Amino acid sequence: MPSVTITLKVSAARKKALQAQAKRAKKSLNAYVLDRVENSSVDWNAFLKAMPPVQLPPDAPTDLSTREW
Repeated sequence: MPSVTITLKVSAARKKALQAQAKRAKKSLNAYVLDRVENSSVDWNAFLKAMPPVQLPPDAPTDLSTREW
């Protein structure tokens, strides 16, 4: 199975908090973070209510491959 390198940029305080949570869960930091990512779920309805899609102006080009802009 091929491996992939993942880099997360977090503050030192957040890393320390994650390390404490991993220790309480009796897992390594990597295993804990991967478990959290794999088992997370996103409430897309709530997300889209909080962050609605951007509305483009009517004259904005829609086909960027033609380089109309």
